[in-house]
This record gives sequence, C-alpha cells and structure tokens, in this order.
Amino acid sequence: MGTGPKYPNQQLRSVAVEVYFPGKLKALARFGEIQDAFADRLPLLFVPNMQPGDALALRPFQLRDVRQTRSLALALNQVSFIAFEYPGFQEFQKEVAAIVPNALRALDVQTANRVVYRYENEIGLSREDDGSLPLGRIFPGVLPVASGFSSPMSLDTRFERAFVFGSHQGTCGYHARIERTDGVEVLRVGIHAAVEECELTAFDVAMKASHHVAHDLFEKLISEEFRRFLSATESDPCS
Repeated sequence: MGTGPKYPNQQLRSVAVEVYFPGKLKALARFGEIQDAFADRLPLLFVPNMQPGDALALRPFQLRDVRQTRSLALALNQVSFIAFEYPGFQEFQKEVAAIVPNALRALDVQTANRVVYRYENEIGLSREDDGSLPLGRIFPGVLPVASGFSSPMSLDTRFERAFVFGSHQGTCGYHARIERTDGVEVLRVGIHAAVEECELTAFDVAMKASHHVAHDLFEKLISEEFRRFLSATESDPCS
C-alpha cells in the first residue's frame, strides 16, 4: 500500500491531531525548550490573535515550517499538530509521532483529557440549473430531513454522538455550514472524533482510534459520486 493520501483529489483545508490536558502554568516556561527542539523543521513563530471573549492564556502560540504547511500549536492546556497539506494518514502519523509526544513530555503531561483527530473540508459550490445547491450529490449525510437550500446561508448544522472503539470511548461528530467567500459559496464540513482520558503511553493507539472513527464518519456522510471525484487523478479523470 502506498503512503500517499487515500483520496488524491481531497478537498481539505486542514487535518489536525489535538491533545488537551489539565492546564499547566509551568508550560509557559517550557515553550522555549520545545521551540528550540523543533527549530529546524518549525522555525516560524506566530503569536495568538485575540478575539472578543477569548481567554488569553488558552490561545495557542504556533510554530510553523517555512512554507506554512505544518503548525505545532502550544497552549497551557493543549498541544496540537496541524497539516495544511495532508500527505495521507500514514505519513501524517509519522510526523505527529515525531513531534507531539516529545512536546507533551517536555510539558510533563502524563494524562490527556482527550485526543482529537479533526478534518476540515472546504468545497466550492456551483448552483444547479434550478438554483439549488448540490449538497445531496456531495455530502448528503449532513442534510436535515427537511431540505430546501435556495439561500446560500441556509445550512448550519451540528451533530455529535458517543462511540466505543476497542478499549477507547469518546465522542464524534461534525459541523456543516455554507459560507460566502469572495463571492463564492463554500461548503465547510468539520469532522472530528475525540478519545477521552488517555495516558501518554497510549497516545499512538488513541490517535489511531480517533482517526478511524473520524474517517469512518466522513465515509458515511459523502455520496458515491463525490467519492469517485475524490479518487480521480489526472490519469484517471472523473467525468
């Protein structure tokens, strides 16, 4: 099996592994050690932007690579690794394994409240001949029972449920909405799975479990037509 992404024509804005733990004030004193440890691969520092109502202490600093395709987010209660160009799970897993556990050990984190695998999908939409949006041909699983999407802002729905996968349990779900960006209607679907209560020694297994559940949910939400589009390559075009 290759190490590239399952879907070569993926429509992703980002993929992330997020680890949350009880807040540690001493984390601030150790961010510099983490920055030094990964200076070669993540040399750029981005400081938090504040929004009204944000808690400053919980807003992460970000260490990014030169091309800004990878980011390590650090906060008093969080270590997250984000890929803005997703290489597929196998390669992404290797990158996460080389960075996240080391950052958690530097912060003296032994137990995580939750380990989250998150996909952020972003799909530009063109209206059908009748003026409707083709959501049923792309992500039918996010449509409510009563669907009438003539307005560009008529979809904003959330779903969450509990899951048990092997020895792990947690929650998974999605947030789907339509936004207008630069005059273009865009479907944004964030899909996540969170394993609850994880020892650092079991981080790799928990990450694989959360990935499995999140990916399974994604597969259940998309249409077969959209799956064929995602699978298409230049040598095997999708009509």
